[in-house]
Amino acid sequence: MPDAVPGEPGDLPGSAKSTAPRRSPNDNPFVPVAPENNRAPMNAGPSNFRVNELKFECPSPKNLKPITELTAKITLSAGDVPQDCPWGEDQFTPRCWDGTTYTWTASALCHKPLYFEDTQLERYGHGFGPWLQPVASGANFFARFPILPYEMGLEPPTECIYDLGYYRPGSCAPYIIEGAPLSLRGAAFEAGAVAGAAAVLP
Repeated sequence: MPDAVPGEPGDLPGSAKSTAPRRSPNDNPFVPVAPENNRAPMNAGPSNFRVNELKFECPSPKNLKPITELTAKITLSAGDVPQDCPWGEDQFTPRCWDGTTYTWTASALCHKPLYFEDTQLERYGHGFGPWLQPVASGANFFARFPILPYEMGLEPPTECIYDLGYYRPGSCAPYIIEGAPLSLRGAAFEAGAVAGAAAVLP
């Protein structure tokens, strides 16, 4: 087994001589400095003096590694553990942004009744493809035409219809099968239209 080679405190047998600059006791009074005779105290291990004699320099934020050289490996490698460094020496300057409050208010925009509107297609974009959708739109028109008086009794032509109650633009709206609303006035309009058509037509 080779004999120990004298060198700087903290050097292991057979290792290269440390070239780290020695610090003055006035640098930090709380960190011990190795004595001048290069002899470590008997109660101090070599690792203590190896850490104390290294001069750590905190890196500048301008000298950080690019993101392409960073890895997800967080295990400590063999050697000295770096100390905690502050984030640069520049004074923190907060952003001078004014607070902005954004609120949504329902508009008073309205429109007249849309008796042949296909809500699922025209508002939410739910269709049956380029081949079946024309057939579905035609069936929607011809199915609603006989009950047009009922819909006019349900929503008179002079009534204002608001968009409240519908899904907002951009929302994920599911496909909904709309039910038939019940209205006594609509039934009366439908009955009057049928009776008038039967009296007029031969």
